[in-house]
Amino acid sequence: MNKLILIQFGEKVRAKRLEQGLSQEELAEKANVHRTYIGMVERAEKNITLLNIAKIANALNISIAHLFSHSELAEDWAEELIRICHKYNIEVTNLPAILQDPKVLPMIRGKSFEFSTLAQFLDFLAGTQWQVNKLVLNPQFGHLDEDITMTHLPTKTKITIECKLAAKGRYRVVRENNKRYFQIDVKCMRSRTLGEKKVTVLAPKLGVSEDSLKIHNDQYRQTDFDIVVTSIANAFYVTDSNTGLYEWQPKTSATEFFNILFSANELNIEQAEIQRNLAFQQIYIARSQDITTCANNGIVCTRRKCQNPYNCGFIPNYPIISFDLATGNVLPPWFKLSDCLPLLESFL
Repeated sequence: MNKLILIQFGEKVRAKRLEQGLSQEELAEKANVHRTYIGMVERAEKNITLLNIAKIANALNISIAHLFSHSELAEDWAEELIRICHKYNIEVTNLPAILQDPKVLPMIRGKSFEFSTLAQFLDFLAGTQWQVNKLVLNPQFGHLDEDITMTHLPTKTKITIECKLAAKGRYRVVRENNKRYFQIDVKCMRSRTLGEKKVTVLAPKLGVSEDSLKIHNDQYRQTDFDIVVTSIANAFYVTDSNTGLYEWQPKTSATEFFNILFSANELNIEQAEIQRNLAFQQIYIARSQDITTCANNGIVCTRRKCQNPYNCGFIPNYPIISFDLATGNVLPPWFKLSDCLPLLESFL
């Protein structure tokens, strides 16, 4: 089956599964397939047979044709979109231009990533053990909203999650000790800097001096959230010098990285659209304490005026996520979101 069709098919299966409140394992059980099979289908990692297409359609109580048609989903989405535009006096015909505006698009993509992350957590975590929520918040300046909050139901432990995209165009191949690594910078900073009045108020609450907070006034502290989640795809966009729009334009080094990263799944990434969709699915997770400047992890603050660059307790604006180019494996302290359970259990 064509890879693009596989991606669209997987998206439709996932949409219908979530609509019916089913986990991947529950749908697999209903369809009488292996418990990991549905996840592979939704991530376009499996060249699905006609027999299993029929099983999944039957388990979802829909027709096979419906799984290959996006018309119903499109109609529902379009109706809701028009309703929202009318509510807020937005011209529907202007939406493409609005969405692509360089001032608007980063915020929209960042917000969209929060929902993508929420969906992946819901896919991988057992609902009997974990409750995952995304609240609609309008925080006051200087306070943090919680992109995603999860609760471990047996212990009532709450874990807060900050979602940050990779920094646009910031990746490279490095060589250390005769090994090659692919590194991506994650854009992890406050959207607004703290003014002097806010610094005066927050410094004692954070347990830092006003001078230190002024130097680091756009940076997070380890205690601001428990976990950072990132998607690597944004790193491979650039701003077109002619149009000013963001475009997917990975360099040769990125193509090499993609081939290694996806080879374990035997995926053909010849087409740019498929390559981009697969990159969007790569979500990684780290504890905030493991990417904070401190003596224990070797992360050094780059702020020129920082008085304690080896242990200032602030998270760098651009934490680095590294991959072994020989295997494609992500290196600690980052982990694939699908391998997140041990990391989450470290908070219990």
